[in-house]
Formats: sequence, structure tokens, C-alpha cells
Amino acid sequence: MKNLKGKKALITGSSRGIGKQIAIGLATLGCDIILHARTLENLKEIEEILKKYDIKVYKIACELSDPNSVQLMLEELDMKHKNIDIVYNNAAISCENQLLFNTQRKVWDEIFEVNLFALIKICEHFLPLMIENKYGRIINFSSGISNQPEMAPYAVSKAAVNKYTEDMAIRLKGTNVLMNLINPGWVQTDMGGANASSSIESVLPGVIVPALLDDNGECGKTFNIWEYKNLELPKLVV
Repeated sequence: MKNLKGKKALITGSSRGIGKQIAIGLATLGCDIILHARTLENLKEIEEILKKYDIKVYKIACELSDPNSVQLMLEELDMKHKNIDIVYNNAAISCENQLLFNTQRKVWDEIFEVNLFALIKICEHFLPLMIENKYGRIINFSSGISNQPEMAPYAVSKAAVNKYTEDMAIRLKGTNVLMNLINPGWVQTDMGGANASSSIESVLPGVIVPALLDDNGECGKTFNIWEYKNLELPKLVV
């Protein structure tokens, strides 16, 4: 699998949870990191953790529910970074269980703005340069949630992410820009809750695997994190 030393990765929602673990995993492999959160203050803890690695760490704040904020973030990234090789669209929001036949429109709007529309904006911003450079890895997050119509806004947003990723992957064949999905399973995050079956640490190394794919590797695939739980991160890299 690909050596990531010297590559640069943007991770949305990297102040905590799975995003924080992604940052640690990539840093272990020598990848430079662009951390994202709603505020720079939220990134202090992960920034401190990453100091022990021989990498460059950058920070950016953006409210993904605000299209103007997303646009400003992308413009700032263009000014400060020549190339971004890897993008993890990790940030997402959910909702409390809704009344089965009376979900408020504002709930749908906010969830789709963060989980789908911001993700698409980020993907389509970086794809042209990645294609020109003949290298790129974009990892979007799926969900295995099903049979819970009370959480329909979240579940439907993730189904849309799946469809967008799978269809876009068809057009990316032969470009060496690989867009794939991660299914993290039920993980002990703020969203998943303390009763989830998997610890937050268990997402490594599986969550890193799509970033390590060799040139012209899988595209449009869903990677289930738990299938890689017995692997060691350093041994994944040639």
C-alpha cells in the first residue's frame, strides 16, 4: 500500500471522535495534516497530540452548515496549500429521534447541508486539481443505520452520500483519483453514544486503509472498518 510520508490530508471534523483518530493514524505514517473544526479552539487538544510526530500540522475553522463559510474555507485552503492529496469528509451531524410523520423541514435542511451539500462542494472543489495531478484519495463516510425511520434525515443523507460516491467513482476510473466510502459501524462517539459496540480506538487501522490504496486501486467501494481490526498500521505500508 501507498507510503503517505509527505502527503497532505484535510480531515473535516477532526477535533474529536473518528476524525481525531484519523489524524493520529495519518500522522503515524508521516502524513501532513490539515485539521478542521467549527472553531480553532476546538482543535487545541488534537494539535497538542500531533506535536510528537514529525509532520506539519495546519488548522482551519469552518461552519459546514453555512455555504458561505464552506466557500471561504476552500478559498483559504487554496491560498495556503498548493496541493491537498487526501480528503476525509468525516464531519457529520445527526438528530434526536423525530416524530414519525412530523419531522421539521429545518432538521432535514441542516443535516443535508452538513452531511451532503458541504461534502459535495468539498469534493468538487478538489477533484479537478487531483485529476490534473493524477493523484488523489477522497474518503466519504457512509452509515449502516437502517430500519429507524425516526432518524430518517440522517439515514437519507448518508444514502445520498453513498449514491454520490458510487456514481462519481465511475467517472474517476483511470484518473488515479480514488473516491471511496467508509462504514465505521457503531462506534463510541458523541453521536454513537457510550453503549456502542466498538471503542473509538478500534477504528484504526481500518479508517486509514482507503488513503493507502495503491495507484488505480479500488474506487467506489465501501470499506467496513471492523474487517481490518487485526492489522497493524505500520505493516499496511510498503
